[in-house]
Amino acid sequence: MEGRIFKAAILLAFSFLTLTSCALVKGTSDSDQSITVGEVNGETVSWQELMRNYQRNPVGNETEDAIDIEELTGFLDLYLDYLAKLAAARDAGYFEDEDITSELNQYEMQSVYPYWMENKIKDELLQELYERAFEQIHVSHILIRVDQHPSPHDTLNAWNNLMEARERFLAGEDFDELSLEYSSSDRGRSMGGDIGFFSAGRTVKEFEDVAYSTPVNDVSMPFMTQFGYHMLYVKERREREPEKLFSHIYFAGDGDAEVTLNRAREVEQQLIGGASWADMVREHSADQSSIQRDGQIGWIQQGQYAAIFDSTIMALNQPGEITSAFQSEYGVHLVKLDSIKTYQDDAQLRSELEETLRNLPRFRNTRGTALQQVKAAGKAVFNTEARAEISNKVTGTPGVSFHNLEWEEGFKNKPFFSIDGTTYTVSDYFTWLEGRWEQEQTPIYRHSLADEFADAKTEAHVLDITKRQFPEFARLSTQYLDGLVVFKITEDSVWNYAAIDTSSLQRLFEEDTDRYRFERRYEFYRFSAAHDSTINKGITMFESGVPVDSLIGQIQGLTIRRDLVTNLDEHPLTLLADLGEGEYTETYTYRARRNLLLLQTIHEPRQMTFEEAYHRLVSDYQPIREQEWLQALRQRYSVKPYPEKLQEIASERL
Repeated sequence: MEGRIFKAAILLAFSFLTLTSCALVKGTSDSDQSITVGEVNGETVSWQELMRNYQRNPVGNETEDAIDIEELTGFLDLYLDYLAKLAAARDAGYFEDEDITSELNQYEMQSVYPYWMENKIKDELLQELYERAFEQIHVSHILIRVDQHPSPHDTLNAWNNLMEARERFLAGEDFDELSLEYSSSDRGRSMGGDIGFFSAGRTVKEFEDVAYSTPVNDVSMPFMTQFGYHMLYVKERREREPEKLFSHIYFAGDGDAEVTLNRAREVEQQLIGGASWADMVREHSADQSSIQRDGQIGWIQQGQYAAIFDSTIMALNQPGEITSAFQSEYGVHLVKLDSIKTYQDDAQLRSELEETLRNLPRFRNTRGTALQQVKAAGKAVFNTEARAEISNKVTGTPGVSFHNLEWEEGFKNKPFFSIDGTTYTVSDYFTWLEGRWEQEQTPIYRHSLADEFADAKTEAHVLDITKRQFPEFARLSTQYLDGLVVFKITEDSVWNYAAIDTSSLQRLFEEDTDRYRFERRYEFYRFSAAHDSTINKGITMFESGVPVDSLIGQIQGLTIRRDLVTNLDEHPLTLLADLGEGEYTETYTYRARRNLLLLQTIHEPRQMTFEEAYHRLVSDYQPIREQEWLQALRQRYSVKPYPEKLQEIASERL
């Protein structure tokens, strides 16, 4: 039921609100709230309410000066019926239905984090990216690799080593030398060191945030990213140059760099003499991936590549300008500047930065980023002393299982984390840990578990906080719930009811038996295979007396389908018109396979039995039942439309 309700409610929740409208009215005023255009269950419906729902039309409206009275009157009837359905659903307990509330919660939880991202976080991230985009930072760092969820021991060890390196740097030692000494290595190479210049969006956000908040010639405190624990040193800041579009001819070496350079210089002279750049790329470049683009390697930002390559190509300032042949960290090249990126205005720059942002992990991590905002909105607070005491106890008693640690009396009752007026104690945290560790073969305490606990508890408050922060989210949620319950009560009261009201179906059948008749029907088999020979095997067995149904699945490569149709207007069904029972067509090609049709039986027109007409009867009865149900709802909930009020208002405004 869950998936069915979910899909159908998407359509129904908004169906009454999205009727096609060709005209709008002029903006409503405060006085419109007192104009009653209808009543349901003793509650009045104002002109303002009616227009607010009428105007929620994704198709759009072409004018604000006209009123389509006929359409608006029809919408008023639909809207009042909708309110009556909601009233009936409320009285019948549909708003407490477990399937519906579960479906609503699923919808809200799927929507809440993207909603934060699109309606608050995106603008903040975009502004941050914009402010940082005009500057590049030259950074060196120390990286100590740890597991994604490090143990307290590993965390403490990394912290102490980084703080030791920091003290030595502040005492006058060279940072890059310290990076070689303290950084982890991968395949014999240091994971830290000088990473050159970079700008916003080029590193993980945690690293970027620290870099942009650290002054030149200063060193940060240790911090963690997905790669481990870092400490960085900012060497220089400079204004960011515009990106440039380059093409290159790459010359593969044969072991002798000077020979390769001489080959590149010969091509350089040909270009100076007027040779076509595209021809030289196709003839000489060893970079197969760029040859089809005339050597183009894309837009490049200063500092994006290794120092020699970067400084050489960035020295080009005129489109069409070509470097001299040079050897870089990557090999031997000739590079041409194709274009320098410019922006018509600030809006164009922001538009490009937004496209960049949407491709960054910081934007795609909607849950993690949104939870930080939710914590701030919910005034979340960690008891740092209790958190530190737990970590110190674990670190200070190596070899002792967490379950066997002893705690001071009353410690478990201390607050550990609070959000949105709810406080979770240390005991709550320990209970959560027990449940968390049931999923692990070798439970190990990690500092990050406290953050996971905070996220889990924040998630329990995320909907309440979001609805307070964003009334529109609350409105959309209410609208979705209304759609779910209206769909369900309609399903139960009309669609399912029509299927089980056999006395009404029987009466409808008897009132017009001629309506429920079979036309001439053709029952046939379709043989399908890659080759005629496979089909012929099946036909040979059929002619020898083997029933077709017995052939299904017996001949490799032969597919046999049975079908019943009334209309022979379309190919290949037209071929059946000339066959008698038991006859078959010639083989023909259809959808890249060989096919043959065998006509089994021609069923002449006849009256349907009640059982045969059942599904058609249900379909015919549903609109009748719906009108009966709506009429009952209108009486029960005193539905009163006042279309004359619409006419009065329209006359005044026209």
